[in-house]
Amino acid sequence: DNRSFSYFNTPRGHWAHEGGVYSIQIAASSRDIKLEQPISVKGDGFESAYAALREKVPAYYKLSTDPKWDTKQFEAVYNKPLPIQTPVGKPFTDNNTLDDIKNTFIGKQLNKAIKRNISKTIGAGDEGDMSRMIAAMLMDMPLRSLSTMSNGALSRNRLNGLLAMINGNFLKGLRLLAKN
Repeated sequence: DNRSFSYFNTPRGHWAHEGGVYSIQIAASSRDIKLEQPISVKGDGFESAYAALREKVPAYYKLSTDPKWDTKQFEAVYNKPLPIQTPVGKPFTDNNTLDDIKNTFIGKQLNKAIKRNISKTIGAGDEGDMSRMIAAMLMDMPLRSLSTMSNGALSRNRLNGLLAMINGNFLKGLRLLAKN
């Protein structure tokens, strides 16, 4: 089935499949491959639309353990300029992430508390992939979602109080924290 090898061809504006030799693997896991068989697939002829791209975006075609991604290469694949990002700063809201507030005093304390809780949940001494994956996910999650996921440990009032303090409104923050 050629659709198994399809990708969205941005320059052409529709799905395509690139010809070549693919490796079909049957495995118990990604690290325990039981059977492997090469299969030759005929392309649909649209490969030429990406031929010039191979030279412009080598990081996407020659994957390594330490790829060198840059904005120019991503824009070439994306086929248009990226929107300009505005710097994150005050006032912080519940739409900001832990990563956004990590350099504030309260953000540092909140990050430490969350990392401790990850260790408790996953198990002491497990500093493996699972802990890193959960920590990375939490760093990119909006603070409002952390409040929802915390089972009451970080209530809306508590979150709003911490945000008020991060934004320099210490008395308002203390009042909100006291409501808990």
